[in-house]
Amino acid sequence: MEFKIIIIFLVILGAFKVNGEENLPGKELTLEDHTRLNGDEKKALEQLKERIYPRITEEFMKNDLYLLRFLQARDFDPEKAELMFRNHIQWREENQMDTINQEDWAEMMKLFPYTVQGRDKSGRPILLMNFKKWDISKWNLDPEKHKKLVRHFNKMTDDAAAQVFKEQQAGKNVTQFLWLVDMDKVNVMQHVNIASATFYWDITNSWEINNPKLATKIMLLNSPSIFHNLIIPGMRQIMSDHTNNAFDDYRDKATWKPLVDNLVDVNQLPPQYGGTKGSKKMVAQPHQGGKLVGTFQKRPDGTWVTVGK
Repeated sequence: MEFKIIIIFLVILGAFKVNGEENLPGKELTLEDHTRLNGDEKKALEQLKERIYPRITEEFMKNDLYLLRFLQARDFDPEKAELMFRNHIQWREENQMDTINQEDWAEMMKLFPYTVQGRDKSGRPILLMNFKKWDISKWNLDPEKHKKLVRHFNKMTDDAAAQVFKEQQAGKNVTQFLWLVDMDKVNVMQHVNIASATFYWDITNSWEINNPKLATKIMLLNSPSIFHNLIIPGMRQIMSDHTNNAFDDYRDKATWKPLVDNLVDVNQLPPQYGGTKGSKKMVAQPHQGGKLVGTFQKRPDGTWVTVGK
């Protein structure tokens, strides 16, 4: 029975086509990229700005780096980039993305947790997602709950994008975020079913249309064998080239830990992601028998500060 469910799951995923298939693989954007554009690319950027500026209601969307992601996703064709960007604006308006954080998300954050914390070695924000707590199947049986869960996902990626923009406002050379997903002890049958396939389709489609080239890496850590061998290959069929290049899954810590260490200092990540943030430290204290046990956070300068017991 489980095998049949998996086959149906993959067939459904493979049948979908994302409205972003023309996306092309590209390098990470930097603050200097707009000055490195050739003549035709600069002209395309100016044409796009002229066409869409009157429609923009959120100031951060006028940032050249924001517009460049859509241009690169459409190979610097201003007409195609304009259509993609107009659809993006319409999507943000219809989904009231400008006020999404004013809603009550307490229950969803408890059931489907994530956090944007720390920075990688290039100063990019880090999105951390504890996927084993995301019991997608139960929520997707109810159409209204399904919509709420997809909206929660969109809030999550928008929160990460807001941190990117915050860094840019501070003059930092940051255009993307790093996305780490902890898959350890994930209940496979909560995710390998018809309801979950619908969820994966909706979030992938939303991601491709509205967030081109926004994640430098999407790393699934401790990926179960069924995900690694069957589910992930199925999902790749509905991803753009750039997302496929950024996306990868790793079976065990011995494989992913060196890669994460190369991207992020250990004091920026909690232990489950290979870091030391919030980990316990033993400190010699003669009046307590030589040991003090507590929860500590390591500062960037190497010192430790107590954050709890």
